[in-house]
Amino acid sequence: MESTTVLVSNIVPTETPSTAASLSNFFSYCGEIDGLQISEIKEDGTVEAIVTFKNRSSLNTALVLNGTRMQDKKISIEVAPEGVHAISMVEQPPILDDNGDDVLQSNESGVPEPVTQTSVVASLLAAGYDLKNDALQKAVQFDEEHGLLDSIKQASASVTQSVDEFDEKFQISNKFDQIGQDVTNTINSVDEQFEISQRASAFGERASAFFGAAFESISTTVSEGATEAEHFISTNETLTTSINAVQEFGSSVGEKASNLVTQATESN
Repeated sequence: MESTTVLVSNIVPTETPSTAASLSNFFSYCGEIDGLQISEIKEDGTVEAIVTFKNRSSLNTALVLNGTRMQDKKISIEVAPEGVHAISMVEQPPILDDNGDDVLQSNESGVPEPVTQTSVVASLLAAGYDLKNDALQKAVQFDEEHGLLDSIKQASASVTQSVDEFDEKFQISNKFDQIGQDVTNTINSVDEQFEISQRASAFGERASAFFGAAFESISTTVSEGATEAEHFISTNETLTTSINAVQEFGSSVGEKASNLVTQATESN
């Protein structure tokens, strides 16, 4: 009979959560745990654990997680020596979390067994575990070698086909397309009835014409003013007199421009 037990070493014991609860949470990602035992604290301050799974595939997944960093130490995960296995959970007190709940019982009822090693590694990374750099690569390689990724692709294709068949049967996509067309037709009908687009376009043209004419008048006035200013500078005997003349004319141009805008606004 193939072994379903791993030996885990170099574990730093913890109190909150307990070492047993931490290991149970971690290895439950691999599959259903049948037994878990933890050794006494060794001279180097670490402990060892024996974790027995209910099936071999869970053990294979656990081996991929070798080298995961927990409490600033990389744990070692290897197949346990022949004949070594943890006492079944039904024969020992339950492992409780900080809320007093049975860790393994809650995992059995709430966490579905992963389909592939890739999904296990991805889930652990998402949960914040510091896995070894090549863990994901090894998981993908294992799944590819055993055809597990192909199985998932086939299952996905089957689901897609079922959805397409359901859609074809009940014409869901066509109904959504029709709803979208109906909405578009309604908008166009309202627009046609109240001539919203035409009025907006006409208003835009009038506004453009009005401001275009106003700015053209202002531009002409300023241009004439520039010519007149040059004349002042060239004909006056002193520079001071010229500058004063330009300043006076600039004020006059500003007043003319303001009057033009006011007149244009009132006439519109």
